[in-house]
Amino acid sequence: MVRRIPIQSMITIDSIKYKPVRKHGIVIPNYYVSKCGKVWNDKSKKFITPYKNYRNNKVVDKKPKCMSFSMTTEGQPYWDKGYKYKPKKNSKRLVEFRMKLHLAVIDAWRPYSDHLKTLSREQLEELAVESICVDHKDDNPENNHLDNLQYSTPLKNSNWRKQWGK
Repeated sequence: MVRRIPIQSMITIDSIKYKPVRKHGIVIPNYYVSKCGKVWNDKSKKFITPYKNYRNNKVVDKKPKCMSFSMTTEGQPYWDKGYKYKPKKNSKRLVEFRMKLHLAVIDAWRPYSDHLKTLSREQLEELAVESICVDHKDDNPENNHLDNLQYSTPLKNSNWRKQWGK
């Protein structure tokens, strides 16, 4: 039986406000992020130290591409939504994520759904056109029949990848 932990909508530590970290719209228990990019683990009562991501891991003396942090949570909510995260080796029910810090901050404090509400219909259509791709349902690029084509997003398109040509 999964124990549900109530999620607070906001916490304050040293007069700094923190909101829950979310990934794919799912709140991750015990992880909170501030507007200035500090990440708090409420279970361990410690700040998480983010690490630098580089465009090329072999060249670490260049500017970092972004900052990331790791966290562990229950995998079931993600598996229920169809995400293919692998369980940790030492626990079948837990998954470990790496998350980009800037995505955690903006998703907690200015969610994408709120941003969409500020856009006009023309701006929404422009965003859709810039973000959409066409997927071959059977993953065969030579089969361009209309019944085999569907609009998709790059993320969904990659999740539906099949082994073509095998």
